[in-house]
Amino acid sequence: MTGRLARANANLMSARNNLADARSAFMKVVGIAPEDLHLPRPDAAMLPQSLDTTLDMALDNHPRLQSAQADIAAANAARDGSRAAYLPTINVEVDANWNENIGGEDGAGPPDVGGENNNIQAMVRMRYNLFNGGADRARERQTAYQTIEAREVNEMTHRQVVEGATLAWNARTYLEQQRDFMRQHVEAATDTRDAYREEFRLNARTLLDVLDSQNELFETRREYLSKEADERYAQYRILNATGQLLASLRVDMPASWDTESLTGQEREQ
Repeated sequence: MTGRLARANANLMSARNNLADARSAFMKVVGIAPEDLHLPRPDAAMLPQSLDTTLDMALDNHPRLQSAQADIAAANAARDGSRAAYLPTINVEVDANWNENIGGEDGAGPPDVGGENNNIQAMVRMRYNLFNGGADRARERQTAYQTIEAREVNEMTHRQVVEGATLAWNARTYLEQQRDFMRQHVEAATDTRDAYREEFRLNARTLLDVLDSQNELFETRREYLSKEADERYAQYRILNATGQLLASLRVDMPASWDTESLTGQEREQ
């Protein structure tokens, strides 16, 4: 009994240490102490019902994949822009001068020294870069390599998104099955504990038997709660992979995140 009590106290100290570490990690991420917390529950209706649906939604909505595809479009645009250096530029230039009393002369009286000098000129000027030391060609090659790099990043991101969505789906599927078995284990351990208590009153069981059954019930409950938390986390992973995590938790996104609402001037900036 003394040894079991000492072990229980040691486990209690370990649990308190883990709790303190979790509070510290929460402070690091959130910036405030964890007070009055509640468990966020994602909208179950937004969870896909099959792996194929999960993958389709992930490939359509995952932010990292959309970012990688935007990088490809930007790289292609930069490559097209680099080819503009080979084309001529045509400018319409207009110039006008209104000069009076140049050099301190007012131009009044003979002889006429031209105190007033007004002129207007307009021209169309074409400039063609025949040779720029190879800089334009080097810039085109650079943008071509950037396009290849962006495509490679997109392919890698595509594989990572598929892998992450598949792992999340598998975790949720098997954790649901494990949770059902763990619930059965908790129910069986509860019945065993109650039966041992009754038998202890009848002197058919020892106190150690009752304590063992109570400890088994405690461990099975702890494992059940752990599996339940793992299943909830797997749901978060699926919603994140399909780009619906914030919406499922009813979190309003800042307007600055919505690229569709930006004006043309803001996008250029």
